[in-house]
Amino acid sequence: MLGSTISHYQLQKKLGAGGMGEVYLAHDTSLNRLVALKILPAEFVSNQDRMHRFTREAKAASAISHPNVAHIYEIGEENNIHFIAMEYVEGETLTTRMQRSPLGMDEVLQLAIQIADALQEAHGKGIIHRDIKPANIILTPRGKAKLVDFGLAKIYQQEESIASRVSTTSQTEMGVAMGTLPYMSPEQLLGRSIDQRTDLFSVGVLLYELLTQKLPFQGRSSIELADAILNKPPAEMQEVPSRLQPVISRLLAKDPAARYQHAGDLLAELQKLQTVRTTSFSSLLRPVVLVPLIVVLCVASFLLFRTVQQNKKIRWAREVALLKITELIDEGKNDEALDLALQAEKLIPNDPLLKSLWHGMSIKISIQTEPAGANVFFKKYDSPADPWILLGTSPLQDKRIAKNYVRLKIQKEGYPEILALSPRTFFENEVILRFNLEDYKKVPLGMTLVPGVRSDPSTQRASDSIPIEDDYYMDQFEVTNQEFKKFVDAGGYSNRKFWKIPFVKEGKDFTFEEAMSLFVDATGRPGPLDWEVGNFPAGQEKFPVTGVSWYEGAAYGEFAGKALPTIFHWFHASGTRINHVMIPFSNFRSRGPHPAGKQESMSLYGSFDMAGNVKEWSWTEVADGRRVNIGGSYLEPEYLFLEPDRRDPFTRHKTIGFRCIQYLKEPPAALLGRYHTDFRDYTKEKPVEDSTYAVLKTFYSYDKKPLNARVESKEQLSYLSKEKVSFSAAYGNERVIAYIFLPTNAKPPYQTVLYFPGSWAQFFDSSERLGQMGEHLDFLVRSGRAVVHPVYAGTLERGGRPDADSRSTEELREWRIKYIKDVSRTIDYLETRADMNSQKIAYFGYSWGARVGAIVGAVEPRIRTLILAHGGLPMSPRAPETDEINFITRVDVPVLMINGRYDHVFPVDTSQKPFFQLLGTPENEKVHMVFEGGHSNPRSEVKKIMLDWLDRYLGRV
Repeated sequence: MLGSTISHYQLQKKLGAGGMGEVYLAHDTSLNRLVALKILPAEFVSNQDRMHRFTREAKAASAISHPNVAHIYEIGEENNIHFIAMEYVEGETLTTRMQRSPLGMDEVLQLAIQIADALQEAHGKGIIHRDIKPANIILTPRGKAKLVDFGLAKIYQQEESIASRVSTTSQTEMGVAMGTLPYMSPEQLLGRSIDQRTDLFSVGVLLYELLTQKLPFQGRSSIELADAILNKPPAEMQEVPSRLQPVISRLLAKDPAARYQHAGDLLAELQKLQTVRTTSFSSLLRPVVLVPLIVVLCVASFLLFRTVQQNKKIRWAREVALLKITELIDEGKNDEALDLALQAEKLIPNDPLLKSLWHGMSIKISIQTEPAGANVFFKKYDSPADPWILLGTSPLQDKRIAKNYVRLKIQKEGYPEILALSPRTFFENEVILRFNLEDYKKVPLGMTLVPGVRSDPSTQRASDSIPIEDDYYMDQFEVTNQEFKKFVDAGGYSNRKFWKIPFVKEGKDFTFEEAMSLFVDATGRPGPLDWEVGNFPAGQEKFPVTGVSWYEGAAYGEFAGKALPTIFHWFHASGTRINHVMIPFSNFRSRGPHPAGKQESMSLYGSFDMAGNVKEWSWTEVADGRRVNIGGSYLEPEYLFLEPDRRDPFTRHKTIGFRCIQYLKEPPAALLGRYHTDFRDYTKEKPVEDSTYAVLKTFYSYDKKPLNARVESKEQLSYLSKEKVSFSAAYGNERVIAYIFLPTNAKPPYQTVLYFPGSWAQFFDSSERLGQMGEHLDFLVRSGRAVVHPVYAGTLERGGRPDADSRSTEELREWRIKYIKDVSRTIDYLETRADMNSQKIAYFGYSWGARVGAIVGAVEPRIRTLILAHGGLPMSPRAPETDEINFITRVDVPVLMINGRYDHVFPVDTSQKPFFQLLGTPENEKVHMVFEGGHSNPRSEVKKIMLDWLDRYLGRV
């Protein structure tokens, strides 16, 4: 229920619960204040007579206006949820105060006077509290007592006879003892007619407990305790201070007639006692005592002032800061949220709500350098002009930074400066980076070190088709006119040793002389296309060289002791997963390139302008002899950043240049060989016929044997409960593990969202890497829906997926069938739970899970709608029984597709659009939303769209 809004009250955190309902801290959005909101239990509300009396009595109680009474603001109802809005009192209950240390005589006397004064006001308006106890009295930071829970009080009439009460009170209520047993009066315990004197008996119990740390009536069971209240005198009255013994004895009289008859009588007695104690201190007014006393009082006043100020700050942290932090996280303003959270942490370090918010706005980053002692600086990626901020000196451990991509700079005297990014900050809670500074000493000037998988496994990406195992050096910038002129001036165009690759154009061999006759400038001299007389245009020395063929780039690489990078090495260094971050700072759709050295569009390892500016030749050849260039140019749209372009190696164009690589070890032949990048052309393919499809669908059928389900663990978190369950799989002797997240702000049976993660789940070995809720899921639970995250075959702790490079087609096929059966088996389990609405199940697939949705939506009829984020059809074909094209046309439920325009995994034209067009869903029930971005989208926009979609097809919670 946390995060939801009832009427104009937004629930923030749970304060407590009892038989008469649950109490939440809530924000009154109309008057911008905090309130305590009591939600009444369903069994209370369902009794109409009881509810009518409660409403009448609570409204009467709202008329109580007294400084020692928590005021009732409103009694209301929305969507059959009945609530009372009360004044939120900051402080601690008397129960908590007693647990810290005993209370002195003066403190108890002062509290008793305040309580008696409050009861005098309530009783004067005909209201009995009926539940006076330490838990219902809150002490403010200034020591003021506040009575709470008057909303559950009782109206009484002093002259009302028992006979008249029977005529207006149902027989089910007569004879029912309402209150808390140790504090009940004898008449209340017996269910008899009660008046204001029952509260005075409870006050007697309270005062006795405050003074002795014990209850006046005790028993080993409820029956023995009730017997003591009805028949026995208070225990050990001698422990009560002598001045208060007569007062408490009178309050605890069995017969109401023997007690004080009115709260005003008690108040007068207590005030008299306080006056006597004050008078006894008159001797303190002598000068010899007064001067030191004044000094002490001044110091105490100063300390009190500081305490008051500190309490104000604490209240600001809880009532203002936490609410604002939540809003900033939802808006994606993680930097602002973190700044505010760090301020709040100094005041409320152990606040449970604050602890639950850290993961949403920040990560912990640890940075190790060899040798240690390097200064580490950082700044937001999207603020390249901002000054660098010192994060600390290495080694750094668990430094908290905002959950953004950040630029890092590492400096140590005697070593070159290192530029890098902090990767994967949206996918993990912690990042550990290691830098061997000695390795960077060996990096040639103008290049950067790109680590391979062997030295840093974190560089491996799920999307890498061939892993880059070894480190290498990459040019930070594209080769400039000034650098290329060194090659020209050194006779590069006439020295055959630099031209090692045979010249072939459209299948025809060219001689060296024939090729050189083509590689000339505007004046016919050797050089790039737009040069004149062997020189670049004036003022263009720092601009990237353009108008050079692939052969010229390769020759320059030989001259410089480098090479053109393979497309695999280029992709590895470019940071494909952060393309949506790089693109806004890249040079696309402009009139020309910008000069090298503009440090804005930075890749993962300190290279610049890999996106946009000029397209870059790679070493890689495709089947027809063309060579690949990559990165997009200043004239082109942004989505071409990661779209390989295949050109005749003789091509010379003003938008094409290159950068170089230097290998530390000869790359494997697989990386240097030909590259096959063509997507399947789905416009030329057709799904199988219905008769064949009927056979393919049988691969996903199974015998529904017993589930043998069990709950492995349960955990109560701030706004949800988390269960780990397991049950028998649909195959072999395996068990499926599933994590179930249940909301606390909604009632069962819950709408359910079945989650299928991205391919990263195949590479993590434990669900512990997911954090509290995994990725992208917490807002679904906050919306009042259950989320179920099965651990699918081959993922997380059920790892051991078949490797496409080393396993047979049969093994891969079996693995794919298993994880789709896991979806159906999970729904079998959900159907056995009364707290799940098996008629309202949605499927949410992310990336890999979105692609799998094409099959799940066809073979699993119990799913009502699909939400597919960052998915599409795959590049390569597979076995017919696991090929998405044979299933997607059979999907007929509503489908929401959410994608990025620059998604390099599932490109718009070749993957996303065919997926959407092939869906069998009626046109008016399928939507494809494409955002500016890559394989990740704006969080707040996606959340709203998804929740609106679920509201539409599952119904509002």
